[in-house]
This record gives sequence, structure tokens and C-alpha cells, in this order.
Amino acid sequence: MKSFIRENKDFPLQLILIIADVILIVISFMTAYFLRYRLLGIPGPGFLVYHNSILIVTILWIGIFAYLGLYKVRRAWRHSEAVFNTTLAVTLGMALYIAVSYMLKELFFSRLLLIFLWIVNIILISSSRSVFRFILLRLRRAGYGIRRILIVGNTASSKILGKAIDLHPELGYRIIGYLLPEGTGEPNGLSSLYSYVGATSTIVEECKKLKPDEAIFTIPIGKREEIWALINSLQKEEVEIKIVPDIYDFLSSRMVMDDLEGVPTIRFRPIMLQSWEKIFKLVLDYMGPIILLIFLFPLLIYIYLRLKVSLGKGILTEETVIGLFGRPFKIYRFSIPVDLVHSNPSERSITTPFGQFLHRYSLSDLPQLLNVLKGDMSLVGPRPESPSRVERYSEWHRRRLLIKPGITGLAQVNGLRGFASSDEKTRFDLKYMEEHSVLLDIKIMLQTIWVLLKRHKEPLIFSST
Repeated sequence: MKSFIRENKDFPLQLILIIADVILIVISFMTAYFLRYRLLGIPGPGFLVYHNSILIVTILWIGIFAYLGLYKVRRAWRHSEAVFNTTLAVTLGMALYIAVSYMLKELFFSRLLLIFLWIVNIILISSSRSVFRFILLRLRRAGYGIRRILIVGNTASSKILGKAIDLHPELGYRIIGYLLPEGTGEPNGLSSLYSYVGATSTIVEECKKLKPDEAIFTIPIGKREEIWALINSLQKEEVEIKIVPDIYDFLSSRMVMDDLEGVPTIRFRPIMLQSWEKIFKLVLDYMGPIILLIFLFPLLIYIYLRLKVSLGKGILTEETVIGLFGRPFKIYRFSIPVDLVHSNPSERSITTPFGQFLHRYSLSDLPQLLNVLKGDMSLVGPRPESPSRVERYSEWHRRRLLIKPGITGLAQVNGLRGFASSDEKTRFDLKYMEEHSVLLDIKIMLQTIWVLLKRHKEPLIFSST
């Protein structure tokens, strides 16, 4: 019974989302009808005439939402991602709705009503997801729906998991302890949380005392009988087991599991875009900067004049960074003005309020649109780093040099900027490379706008990259 409840623990929440979507689809139809035939004062058929259309829309859209994963109750939701996914799902649903209605000869309503229906549905469904996300995160922060996690091992993966869970309490996970079987490593650096190092047989008893919901193994399993005995014992206690593979750093969404006469193999697909996506990205990288430069021209002039007054010269700076395939190039930035503050026994410099404004909203990076037009950069991609940092790269880090750097990227929309750890940024950059697509680029650009708008709440941490 316990395992059944665990396997279907998200079903009540999913059912709530489905019921809410059905109601919101009907409300969207009613609102679109009101806007088209009542607010505009244009005579039209009665609302009940659309009962077949409402039924078609409801069935199609609920199916599409389910197919695109809008009913998956995830541990971490981003508002911008929810809006993007909802817009994509509603747009696809509208296209199928028109196609089905045409085949069933139901297409007798106005195009304006369809436009209203599309807009209203996106607003309502996105808003409902945001409200649901807000309530869910509040409940998790308050301690409801928490999953008790036990980490077995003391490896780099253990530290990454621990840090991620500590930084994001809204995910609903809480680490209750670390266990390290004898002979699997040293206990150095174990968390100040409950930790136990001992024989595998005694560890089983420690696990029973802690009563975890999940146990995550970050140590190589191999053929160690005692480790398998521990796994078997935990499964008897109905503890969910997760294993971080030895090749964790190389696993990706482009990994495909194959079967060769009963022998499982892992195949990695090449990191590349399809031909049409390459063309689309190329057009985006040339048209995007031109459109942005035209749209942001008043802001660029304002920044230029302010810097001209405060600096006089040296408004633009050039910095050597490393780009595609390790090739160096000059990246452009607006200079950040600073004031000298005299103190005993030395003097130090701090950024001016205008300089803080430029840095906080990454406006100092706007000249990099010229780098995109020159072909050195892309709008979206891993942020380029200095030669001194790249010199310290491992071969794992160097994988991020296999793709053209960008003005914004997956690491940046996840809060990493400046001198943040290269390891952390690389993990997001490699994830971007593995999931690389035009839709992902568009999603990241939309998320970038959202992230920039939220920065007024963040404390200022000045850095140069």
C-alpha cells in the first residue's frame, strides 16, 4: 500500500490541474465570445451554438497538455518556463482545433473569436500554473510534502547534490544524513548533518533509524556484495533507491540506450542542430542584434552620453576571451564608472550608482551585440571566459568550447554570472549543448528578460564577466 501511494502521490495534484484546465477552457470560450459579440457590439449566434466546439477544444487541449508534460508535478518550476510551455501547448492545440473543426465542418465562427480564445487561454492557463507553483512552493518551504533524503557516499556527486538541495528548499527535499560504508572512501568533508561511517551490516540498522524516503548512492556499485546487500535491505524497508552512475559527468539527454544481443550499451548522439535549425539560428543571430540595436537605440545613446560625461574617454573596453574551439577574440563592454574613496591608510574604488545600474541589469554587455554581428558570438550560448581561466580547464570543461559562446545562456538564467564557479556554469552549459534547439534558445531569451527584471531584488555583487 505504501509503495502504491508513493508511485501515485502526484495523481491528486494532477487531477486538480486537469479539472482547473477544463474550467478555464470553458471560461476562455465564454470570455472570447463576450469580447467578440458583446463588447464589440457585433451580432452573432447564441453561446450554446458552440457546445460542440467547446467539447472538441477540451478533449484536444487536455490531451496536448498531457503529451507536452504540463501535468507533471515537478520539484522546480520556473515562471518563464511555465508561460513558454503553456503558449506552445495552446498554440499547437489551436492549430489542431482548426484542423479538426474544418474536417468536421464546424468552422463557422469568426477568426477574431479564435484570436481572443488563443490569447485568453494562454493568460488563464499560465496564471493558473503560476498560482499552483506559488502554493506548492509555499507548502514545501513550510515543510509539507518533504522527501527525506539519505546520501550514501562521500564523492563530488554527493557535494553537488547536497549543495543543490541546500540552495533550493522549495524543491521539497531534505537531507537527513550521510552514510559511508567502510572501504568506499574517506569521511573527509562530510556534512555537519548526521553522518555515520561503518560496516555495511551496521549501516542497515542506521538507515532503519533514520527512516528515509529515498537513498541516493553516489559511490560505485560494481560487484561489491555488501553494497548490494545494503540496497536489498533498503528496498525491503520500501525506501526508494537512486544511483548516481560512475560516468555521471558524461551522461546527457543525447545518450541513447541500445541493446546488442542482450548486452546494454550507451550511444552518444553528435551535438549538432538539424539543417533547418542551423539556418534559423543563423538568421536569429544576424536579425536579432539588428532589431535589438534599433529597439534599444535610445537606451544606448543615453548610456553613451552618461559615460561620456563621467569618463570622457574609454567608454568602450575590449577584453580578450576564448571562444569557439578555443579561439581568442575581443569582447566589447561599456566601461563601469567608479569613484575613488579615500580611507586610511589607502584608497579603494567602488562603482558609482550608475555603474551599479549598468552591472545589475547587464547593460554593460549590450555592445556584445556587435560581437554577434561579427560572428564571434551567438545570442544564446555559454558565456566566454578569460584565457587565464581556460588554461585551468580540464578536458571536461573544454567541452563547452565546442559551441559558439553567447551573450546569455542556461547558466545565466539559473543565476550564475561573473566569477561563479566554472564547474557549476559548465554543468549548465553542457546541458544546453545536449538539449540544444531553436525552441530552447527562444525559451532562454524569454527567461533572460524575466531574470533581468527580478534583479532589482538581488544584492549587488560586482564582477567583470
